[in-house]
Amino acid sequence: MTQKMKSLCRWFLLALPLLLAGCVEPVDLKMPDDEKVMTISGMITTDPGPYYVYVNMSSPYGGNLSIVDPAVHDAVVRIEDETGKVEQLAQYQRGVYRSRADALGVKGRVGGTYTLTVRLKDGRIYQSKAETMPAVPAIDDVKSTYVQRTILKGENELPDNRFELTLQMKDPAGERNFYRWDWTGVYEVATQPWEYTEKDLRTGRLVSRPKSCCTTCWVKDSINPISVVDDRLFNGNLVTGQQVATIPVNAQTLSIRYRVEVRQYSLSETAYDYWRVMAMQTSKTGSVLDPPPANAKGNLYNVNDPNEMVIGYFGASAISRKIINLSRTDVPNPPPLFDYDDDCRVINNSTTLRPSFW
Repeated sequence: MTQKMKSLCRWFLLALPLLLAGCVEPVDLKMPDDEKVMTISGMITTDPGPYYVYVNMSSPYGGNLSIVDPAVHDAVVRIEDETGKVEQLAQYQRGVYRSRADALGVKGRVGGTYTLTVRLKDGRIYQSKAETMPAVPAIDDVKSTYVQRTILKGENELPDNRFELTLQMKDPAGERNFYRWDWTGVYEVATQPWEYTEKDLRTGRLVSRPKSCCTTCWVKDSINPISVVDDRLFNGNLVTGQQVATIPVNAQTLSIRYRVEVRQYSLSETAYDYWRVMAMQTSKTGSVLDPPPANAKGNLYNVNDPNEMVIGYFGASAISRKIINLSRTDVPNPPPLFDYDDDCRVINNSTTLRPSFW
């Protein structure tokens, strides 16, 4: 795998959190390192929307992956269903396109068939192969198991305790089914900004610099390895003990309470094969920068040049979800309370806005 493709895979995986005919084929992705490649990802679901589509051209190896190529600005991005209903997505940010959230927009439904079309300013047109949305069973239950363990850092043995979350669901009989799981966590923190200190540049000593805000924040957490499975080994049976999340237990994450939303997605067989190869890229090889066992060919192509390589996938998934709340009382030996002498807003992915479900 070339350095160029390592950079491409890294960019595509970075875009996944803001997301999501025939078999997915391993393909030869060798190319000159200075050649840019189109990357497109998106997903329509049974959620009410809006839905997002991410469009970019890969940056040269070693370039800044956060820079959106000007070629994808002001593209015409459309989602069409099998009835002929079409919605043109609005440009939400450069390279990010968003559908409407109201009743006038295209909505995902089980059995619906969806196609994505992206037209660039220079006239290039990219399209996805039609994707039909399969049904998804309900998640019956999510259970948590507290696991005590340690890790060795240098000569010190440190706690690395966690909750392992497993789900239970009934797989439909007599049909092939494919699933993907992910989760989002939200936890509350309380910090001590009035105890904030700074280093005096003249003396080198720490000097008290109390801050007036803010002490209470909610932090979003979603570190998700790609988790997919087909029902070949459990078709029609009750599925128990399927691990879907690992939640770290420490002073920051479980100082108060941790809420986890587990999501279960239906996949087409093509989408399953694609995500399976992506999972191998990130887990079996250990790093997105390591050579993968195979390269995944997505379902997008250049209408006028089918031989052009396009990275990514546009999928259609039904979603079921389950909420579980974790608290300090669930832990035999709770961690110490969070000691953080600063404004809680400096913590990554934090907000002072109390979630509606809290």
